[in-house]
Amino acid sequence: MLADTVQGNDYFEKFNFFTGNDLQLTQGLVNYVDLQTAKNTNLSYVDGNNFVMRVDTTQVQEQGRPSVRIESKQSYTDAVIVLQVSHIPTGCAVWPAFWTVTKNQQAWPAGGEIDIIENVNDQYPYNLGSAHVQQGDCAITNPKQTGTTVFDQCNAVANDNSGCRIAMNGTQTATGGVALNQQGGGTVALQRDLSEGGQGIRMWFWGPNNLPSDLKNPGNSVDPTSWGTPAADLGLTQCSDKFDDHVIVFDITLCGSWAGAVYDQTSCASKYPGCGAQVGQYGDSFKDAYWEVQNFPEEEETLWNLNEYSLLQEPAALPAQSLTLHTQVMDIQPGIIPSASGSALLESVMVHVKFVDPGKETELSGPASLVQQALLPALRLELLPKSSIDVHITVLDSDTSLLGLVAMGVSAASTALAQAGIEMLGMVMGSSAVKDISDILVTKEEARRMALKVAIRHRSQMPENMHKYWRFRESLFSRFNEGILMDEESCVFMSPPWGGVDYMTPSKIGSEKVPHPKYSNAYPLSALRPCGGFALFDISITFADMVVMFLPRNTDLDQIAQIVSRDKTKKYSAHVEEMWMGTKLKALCVYLTKEQPLAKSHGASKE
Repeated sequence: MLADTVQGNDYFEKFNFFTGNDLQLTQGLVNYVDLQTAKNTNLSYVDGNNFVMRVDTTQVQEQGRPSVRIESKQSYTDAVIVLQVSHIPTGCAVWPAFWTVTKNQQAWPAGGEIDIIENVNDQYPYNLGSAHVQQGDCAITNPKQTGTTVFDQCNAVANDNSGCRIAMNGTQTATGGVALNQQGGGTVALQRDLSEGGQGIRMWFWGPNNLPSDLKNPGNSVDPTSWGTPAADLGLTQCSDKFDDHVIVFDITLCGSWAGAVYDQTSCASKYPGCGAQVGQYGDSFKDAYWEVQNFPEEEETLWNLNEYSLLQEPAALPAQSLTLHTQVMDIQPGIIPSASGSALLESVMVHVKFVDPGKETELSGPASLVQQALLPALRLELLPKSSIDVHITVLDSDTSLLGLVAMGVSAASTALAQAGIEMLGMVMGSSAVKDISDILVTKEEARRMALKVAIRHRSQMPENMHKYWRFRESLFSRFNEGILMDEESCVFMSPPWGGVDYMTPSKIGSEKVPHPKYSNAYPLSALRPCGGFALFDISITFADMVVMFLPRNTDLDQIAQIVSRDKTKKYSAHVEEMWMGTKLKALCVYLTKEQPLAKSHGASKE
C-alpha cells in the first residue's frame, strides 16, 4: 500500500528546505535557500497542483546562485517510490538529482545512496540510475533490464567516485534531458526490496500516457511484478547491510564535482567562458533549470473500468488489506440507523455456489472455482476491496428456457467481472441449469437480446425468487467489526449486475450535468437491472425491513432521496456509506430502511 502521497502544497509540509552553500556537499556554486525565502523569491511554488523548484535567474550572482534543495522529513527503508514529473532541470552547468540517501548524511557513504534521476550539462539524452555504498565489494550481477550497465561496482570511490551506474536507454521513451520535457515528462519508480529473497533495487520509467494501471491512482497498492522488465536492475541484495534508513532528496546544483569537472567536454564550453562564469554572469541561461512535479490527476474514466490484458494474467499473491467505510446519513428524514465505520481483513477469496431446487442441495465446485479465478485478477487491479470478497451465490430458478437460470450473488464489490464476460455476481442468465461452467457465461449479444424479456419476467417472478433468496441467504460481512451496517440480518442486498451497473453501456464521466460536486455526471437508478432501482426497492421492501444497494460512486443521490419519499403514507430512512480504497472513492453502499407506517388521520375531533 502506498503509505504516503505528496503533491502540491504537501511538499512545504513534508520536506525540509536545506539552507547553506553546497561546498561541503558536491562543491556546487549555489546557495540553498530556506522555505520562506524560496516562496518569497518564487524559487518554489505550487502551480495548479504541481510543485515547482527552480534556480534563480537574476543575470549576475557572483556569490553563488540561489537554488533549492529539499529533504523528506520521513525516512524509508524498503519501499516503492514513484515520481511523476512534467519537467526536469536542464541546461549547461545544471546538475539536478532526485535521490535517496542515508538520513545520517555526515556518515556518508556509510548507509548508502540511490540516485533515481540524475544528469549533468544535458550530457546524457537518457536518465541515469546509480548507487553508492561504503568501501567494500558490492557489484551489479546478472541484471534483467532494458538499460545498459555503465559501471557495475557500487563502491563509492570506484569509477572516479561514480559508484555503479545504469543508463536507462533501452526503450524509445525519453527518460531524461530535453527530450523528456518535450514529450511532456514521465514517471519513474524505484523499488527497494533488500529483504531476504527480495528483488533488490530496481527502477522503471514510463512516458506520460503509458502508466501501469496500479500507478494511475496514488492511493492504490502497487505490484511491481506486473510492470514488466525494469529499466535498471541493480539488485544488490547481497549488500543489504550497506543501506540503512533513507530520506528522499530533490536538488539543483550548478557546476560542482561532476558537472563542473566534465563541463569542457560538452558543447557548453563553446557557449560560455566557463562553468563558473556561466553561473555568475548568465542568469538567463538557467530558465529551464527547474523541477515541476505533477499531481496524480483524477483521470476521465469509465466506471468499473478494466484493463482486460491484466485481467487475464496469472495473479500474484495478494496481501490482506483494509476497506474503510465512511458513513453519511442523508438529510431526508430522521434516520434510525446509527453511523458506523470499521474495517475487515480477508486473505483469500471464498466462493460458495449452491444449487437450490427440490431435492438438490449440493455445492457446485466448478462455478465456485470460476468465480474465484475471475475475482483474483480484479483484486490485483484494485477494482475490488480485498477485505470484502466473500461470495455466496444461490441458484434459485432452473427451468430449461433461455431465461431459466437466476442466481443471487452477494459481495461487497463485485464490479470487476463485467467486461470479462462473466455475469456471476448478481444475476446470472444461462440456457439451462448450472451444471457446467460454460452455462454461466453470457455474451454481450445474448445480454442485449434478453434484456427486455428478463425485465418482464422478473416483474412477475421476483417475489417468489425473493422468498427463496431470503430462505437460503448466507451471512455476508461476518468478518467485519461490530457496528458495520451490513451485519444487519434483516436486509436484501443487491450487488451488480442484478441491482447493479449495466456493464454493456457503462456511464462515462465527462458530461455537462453536475448533480454531485465530486463527479461530472450521475448514475441513474433507472439503469439498475433488470427493472430499475425504484421497482427493485418496491419489491424488496415487502420482504425485509432494509434494502441495501451497492452502487457506482457517482450515483445520483437526489434519486436516492426520491426513492424513499414517494409514498407519503410510509416512512423510510436513507443512509449512505462511502467505500474508499486509499485515497480513491470506489463505490457507495446505500441502506434504505423501513420504519413504522405513519398513523392515518380520520378527521377525529380533538378532545
